[in-house]
Amino acid sequence: MISTDIFFVAFIAYLISFFLYIIDLAKGDNGQKLGYKSSLIALIVHTIGLLFRYFEAGIVELRAHQESTGKIAVGFEKIKIMLSHPPFTNLYESMIFVLWGIAIVYLFINKRFNLNIVGLFGVALVVVGMGLSNLLPDKSITPLIPALKSWWLHIHVITASLAYGAFLLAAIISLLYLLKENVSISKIVITFLLTTAILILMVVSFNPLEYGATLMGETENGKFRPATISVMLETKGNLINIVIKKPAPLIGLISLLTIITSVGGAIILFLRKGFIKIITGAISSILLIYLLLLILSTSTQSIGLDKKELADLVNFSLNSQDINPALITNMSFKPHPPYKITLSSYPYQFSIILMLFMLSIFLFYLTFNYEAFNNRLPPSTKLDLISYRTILFAFPMMSFVIITGAVWAHYAWGRYWGWDPKETWSLITWLVYAFYLHSRHVLKWSGKRTAIIAVIGFAVVIFTYIGVNLGLTGSGLHVYGSK
Repeated sequence: MISTDIFFVAFIAYLISFFLYIIDLAKGDNGQKLGYKSSLIALIVHTIGLLFRYFEAGIVELRAHQESTGKIAVGFEKIKIMLSHPPFTNLYESMIFVLWGIAIVYLFINKRFNLNIVGLFGVALVVVGMGLSNLLPDKSITPLIPALKSWWLHIHVITASLAYGAFLLAAIISLLYLLKENVSISKIVITFLLTTAILILMVVSFNPLEYGATLMGETENGKFRPATISVMLETKGNLINIVIKKPAPLIGLISLLTIITSVGGAIILFLRKGFIKIITGAISSILLIYLLLLILSTSTQSIGLDKKELADLVNFSLNSQDINPALITNMSFKPHPPYKITLSSYPYQFSIILMLFMLSIFLFYLTFNYEAFNNRLPPSTKLDLISYRTILFAFPMMSFVIITGAVWAHYAWGRYWGWDPKETWSLITWLVYAFYLHSRHVLKWSGKRTAIIAVIGFAVVIFTYIGVNLGLTGSGLHVYGSK
């Protein structure tokens, strides 16, 4: 598809912009310089890609309409069908669209307040996100179910993308505020280390020694997707799809080592701050090794052709889901062997480790240049005000997200609210930021306390978007699964 190629070009443009922002900051430039201008070009390319994606999705809907009715749509009906499928209906498209919203917000803040440092962090996250989206195995466009063919979906997702983008930038600015207020670098590193341990525990499903890499199989149309086993159990009447995994002991071992180093480093720093450079250097090195292991573990070698090897893979995959093979009455593979291991076997893990590595390098830099970096930041009062105004913009958008989602749910499923995991966590997100605004206007809080709330709020946003979409809170209407 042309759109995926355009998105890759946008990714390269954002990556170039990231390095140009670094050059601008090294020269002491602010405002609309090289980084800003190149990011603007990347955003334009990004937008063109979304328009192409919209067109491609429309073509898919036209073909589906013709196959189901036997008629070729013309005139206004053709336009209506093509516009019914927006470019943000699966996980790949959703990520691309949210990143588009983030880019719009960081460019606006960069221009409005002359903050290139916000542009640097904003484009860094867009680069990581675009890289992750390129690793997702399923980028296909499929016809929408009737419940998704609603203009409420368009409004709902567009406002959500802008709200999430604004909340992200507000969190970044709040972190810069905390740095400006001379928050101890050791406290920041301790927080980073503990966050690293928690994130890695999550990506290895809290069992690093039993970690397995997802195998990728080639479909009939030549595309690779996660290989699955469909099994029927005696105790259940429906098919269960299990992802086929291969034991990856080295990845599990480096995961365990990273967790131990992170927790141990946090404890040492709490007791002795003088080891901060050694610990940040150590965690950066381990994360780099982690990244290299993920890359080197990819293989073009065919896996699963040998019957014994395939049986071992099936047993490992079933055991990871606590399924007793003796209860299986029927089993099928989709797609069939052979299988391979690619970076798409663990796109989220790779992206999270890459993001943590980039942050660790930044923290390592701060341990040597904390005062110089601090002096180049804008006044703390300005940072606090910008963060507040950004959240003031995002909060009504988030309110509109919940309202439009409820109206859409009513038309699609006959109820306004059903305590779906996404609905519940969207409400929690709204309450966190409602408390932020309440604390500023009623409790008269400002500064460090509200900055911490803004950072916590965005952590909730991340879980609402990624955690719920990937099914970490159980099944729901917003879970994309492998898509």
